[in-house]
Amino acid sequence: MKKTTKVLALTLVVVMALAIIACGGKSSDLSGKWTLSKLEVGGEDYMSMLSLFGMEADSMYLELNSDGTCTFAALEQTAEGTWEETSGGVKITVDGDDQEFKLSGGELSIEEDGTVMAFKKN
Repeated sequence: MKKTTKVLALTLVVVMALAIIACGGKSSDLSGKWTLSKLEVGGEDYMSMLSLFGMEADSMYLELNSDGTCTFAALEQTAEGTWEETSGGVKITVDGDDQEFKLSGGELSIEEDGTVMAFKKN
């Protein structure tokens, strides 16, 4: 039962990520590929769970292009959008939905409903 709960939680995290992440803005410092470095659900580390599903952390990434477009990739799915730099990080827009990522300690992170995702630039 606990394993099923973790599988469902991980699936929801990935679905949420595809729904909330995309990109739009211009900054040579922030442009580039950002790879998943942290995944927590309810305070529990889920990074090690990725390999149980045949996934590697570097297969989940956020690519911020210098032209203000971006791509989010997870589970062999991608979402396209736009991004722009803000005073505290990055605002990403996909299908009209804005999400604010905080920049701290060299990571872009987002938290929603107890799920935390962070990305480090390659």
